[in-house]
This record gives sequence, C-alpha cells and structure tokens, in this order.
Amino acid sequence: MLFDFHLRALEEVHPWVTSPDLYLSWFGFTDGFYRLQIGSDLLFNYSNEFVDHCAKAFPGVYSEPFVDYYVVRLWEDLLEILPDVLEPIPKELADWFTQDESAWFNWERNVLDWLERQPDEDQAIETLDLVMPWQNARCLDAAYLQNSPRIWIWCADLDSINISWDNTGILFEGIPVWSASRGHFSMSRDRFLQEVHTFHDQFMRLMAERVYEVGDRLPSPEIQVDPQRLMDEHLDRETGLYYALRKSPY
Repeated sequence: MLFDFHLRALEEVHPWVTSPDLYLSWFGFTDGFYRLQIGSDLLFNYSNEFVDHCAKAFPGVYSEPFVDYYVVRLWEDLLEILPDVLEPIPKELADWFTQDESAWFNWERNVLDWLERQPDEDQAIETLDLVMPWQNARCLDAAYLQNSPRIWIWCADLDSINISWDNTGILFEGIPVWSASRGHFSMSRDRFLQEVHTFHDQFMRLMAERVYEVGDRLPSPEIQVDPQRLMDEHLDRETGLYYALRKSPY
C-alpha cells in the first residue's frame, strides 16, 4: 500500500487534557502510526540512526520508524491538496522539471534569487505571488511534526502522478531524521487514485469499527466520550474524499 498505517489499540489511546477533565473525540481516536511506501523508499519513516538515538534517550517510547501521530492528519492533509495534485502544472514548468530533476527542489531558491535581482520590487513581489503558491499547494503538510519532512505530490499531465521529497539537511543533533533523503517517484494516475480510495476506505472502515466499539465499551469510565457525536462526525468524515474529488475538474 502507498499509505501504510495502523491505529493504536483502543486501550492505549491517551485522552486529551488532564484529570479530572479527561476527554476523547473522533480525532483523538485516530491515534496511530503511518508512513508512505514509495517504490523502494519510505516516507514519514525515521532513519535507523534516529530511532536508535531516541530509543536510548527515551527508553520504551521510540521503537518504530513509523510516524506516531493521529492518522487523520495524514488523511486531512492529503484531501486538502488532492484537487491541486490532480491539476497538471503548466507545460513550460513540466518540461523544465523533466529536463532537470533538481529544478523541482531548487524552485523556491531560484525564485528568491531572481527576486533579489529585480529593480522594480513591487512588480517582482506581484510576480512572486503568482509563481510561488502553486508548488506549496502540492506540498503534503507535516508542520505538526518536529523536523518535518518535505513531500510534494504533483502531476505534469493527466496520465501520471509524481511524488517528490527532499529531506536533505533535516537533522537532529547531526543525525538524519528521515530514512529517505531526496528523490522522485512516478505512478499512473489510475493507480494513485486507487491508492487514495484504498486509504480512505480502510481508514473509514477501521474508524467505524472503533466508533461502534466505543459506543458499547468506553475505554475508561473516567474519560468523557459522546458516542452520538462520534457517530455524527464519522458519518460526516466518510464524505471527505467525495467532496475533495468534486473540487477537481480533472
């Protein structure tokens, strides 16, 4: 699977806030682990050196290379950028990036260097507002993580989807944080959409099971949970992929 994830066991999900105001919502029940399997590379996957360092510094806490966070964040951020992901970038840019793979990673730096050389600062800033946002709109947000990875999903045409990543220089005390440093991977558009649907369907199925389980068996009598609110939010979340795809004309 492109989107590799699993949820933390229900009894291991930690409530929000502190005693005596313990609380859990649908978001909180998505606590788990995830990463992306991109060909022979793994994204959102910590390096062995970083895992070993954390295991020594925090015994019993770090044992998996997966990102340990709420799976819903990956799902939300994917759906947020999906309409832009499915929209091909301009042909002139696509041709440039095809000829020079490093150009994708150097785009921001090249644009800023160009800006510094322009005599008319106001006009240059107007141009900057046009040429910068398109790449950011295809960046899979991970700002909630310390030393967050840099991952983009984009397409140059209607036949394929590209995944690009650049984690070079993302270090913790001199140790590479992520197992994959820099690269590109391409897959067919149909396969990518199938992977997105599989992720959505499996995630929603597991959360439906969790919602029903919580309705019958609260994780702890001390934790406040509203079963009806959980069900209502789950039904709303199930439509997320449908509405994200509707935003794209492609």
